[in-house]
Order: sequence, then C-alpha cells, then structure tokens
Amino acid sequence: MASRSRVRAAFTTIELMVVIGIIAILSSLIFYGIRNVGGKQFATTTNSDLEGLAEALEKFKTKFGVYPPSKVTVINSNSLMQKNYPDSYVVFTRIWPNIDFSEAFDDNMGIPIGGQPTIIQGDQCLVLFLGGWHYMKPPPPKAQNEWSPPQGLATYPKNPFARVVIPNATPPAKNIYANKFGQERIRPFFDFKNERLYQRDPTKFFFSYGDGWFKQASRGAEQYPCYAYFSPRAADVNRPRELNYQTGDCSLVKDDQGNAPQPYLDVTKPTKSGFQWVNPNSFQLMSSGPDMRWGGATKWPPNNGKSDIPSNPASGDNLTNFSNGPLGG
Repeated sequence: MASRSRVRAAFTTIELMVVIGIIAILSSLIFYGIRNVGGKQFATTTNSDLEGLAEALEKFKTKFGVYPPSKVTVINSNSLMQKNYPDSYVVFTRIWPNIDFSEAFDDNMGIPIGGQPTIIQGDQCLVLFLGGWHYMKPPPPKAQNEWSPPQGLATYPKNPFARVVIPNATPPAKNIYANKFGQERIRPFFDFKNERLYQRDPTKFFFSYGDGWFKQASRGAEQYPCYAYFSPRAADVNRPRELNYQTGDCSLVKDDQGNAPQPYLDVTKPTKSGFQWVNPNSFQLMSSGPDMRWGGATKWPPNNGKSDIPSNPASGDNLTNFSNGPLGG
C-alpha cells in the first residue's frame, strides 16, 4: 500500500507540473495576443491620423493658398517681426495679409508669449495652424486645469488667434466658435483629440499631438511620441520660389536616444547636388512607430542600395504620409 501511495503522489506532482506549464504557455500566448492586438490598434490609429492630417493640410492650402509652415519665430511687434524675422513675417502675411502681430501674440488678446521671441516648431505648427486657439477651462473642485480642444481660427483679419467668447449661459453651440468681434470662426481643419494634446514646453502655449502610441509612453514631455511635420520653405526671403526642407524644423522632438526626426530624401530621384526631397512641393508627416524612436535615417525608399534605413533599424518602423506601411517595408 505504501508503495502505491508513493507512486500516486509522484504521478500527481507530474500532473501539477504539466498543468502549471500549460497555464504558463496559455498566459504567455494570451499576453502576447493582447499586446499584438493593441499594437495593431495603435498602428491603425496612427495611420488614420496621418491620412486625416494630410487631408487637413490640403484643406488648409485650399483655404489659404499655402501649406502651414513647419517652423516660425514670433514676437508681438510688427516692426520687430519685419526687421528681425523677415522669413516668418512673409510666411504669416501670405496667409493673413493684415495680421497684427502685436495683437495676435498679445498676452490678453491672442496667444501669450510674454513679449519674447518664440520659436514654434513643426509639431506645434501642425496643431496651431490646423486647430487654432485653445483656452483653459476653469477647474472643477479638487481638479487640475484642463485645456479645451482647439477652437479654430478667428475670421478677424488682424488676429486669426483671437480668443473665443465663452458665454456664461448656454447659447446655441455655434456661439462657442464666435470670436470676440462677433464673427464666425473657421472650424479646426482636423479633429484633434484632447487627451492626446500636450505641451512639450509647459511654459509655452503651443501644443503637440501624440500619435497612436502616445498613451504607452512613460517619458518626459519632450520625449512623448508625437507627429513630426515638415513643409518646404524658401531659405531666402528674396528667392521665394526656391523651396527646400529644413532639417531642424522638429529638432526638439527627441526620442529617448536623443534623436530627432528629419525630412527624407528620395534616392530614386538624383540631382546634381544629391537627391530630390520626398514630396518636394508639399509636406512630410511622420510617427516614430511602435518603438517610439526616430532612428537616424534620411534616405528613402529602403529597397534602394543608397538608402540608409537598413542601417538604422529604429527608423524602419516609422510611419509616414509618403510610405505604404512602415518605412522599412
């Protein structure tokens, strides 16, 4: 009897080990399955955003004749804008010929910049020009301040960033978009989700827009995965037709490796000085992809021997508006 008991006990232990092993395998499969489904969802969100943002940029051009810039410097003085920042002055006055910088970037009437020259980079230009002005909602009891979604652009010729009138009563919804001059606003060109808008620099009233992996990041605000935006511009205000991308337009949108996105060259289109830019007359939109890293590649597509994407694997999963799927294929 004792011998049979020992055999049965040993057999039961083996059974338990098998069951535990099966449970571990199933748990692992379930975990990676959920993770894979989540990854696909984040990619789907990002691809949908890229498509929607590209469409919004085209609508902006249809409305104003040009694409939004991907880097400008502003100060609340017309004379200083024209004297010290002529390139940015030309960019703004092409879109809004009658803009008054002393009002548009005034602390009380427009976007507050504290009277100091302020650089707005590509990721921030994307939200500012497509979304317009924000306001801070009064916090409910025991809650933090909350920013509104973008409120669109004012139709007032001198100040496209005029503040929104928020009545105390509950008038028709369209009045929310009426600026302080009683005119209708231009609605945002893109439906920015408030939970993915964030200030890369909390001291500035400019926002970046997180991609599909934004909620998965646990980094400093300057390293959250957001969309990078590049639009070619004239390097010399006196030669407005000579458009080129500028590599530093999103230089502060860095990943945890210290890399920032850069516009891509098309290695299938050589020129006398190198290669033609991808989308030379429109724009480039980018997401750092599931690894939330930009890598260091600048030459596309990857199936060409002159591309540097294969030697920069972190760039291979980046998503853009010009590649069919990840940059690495």
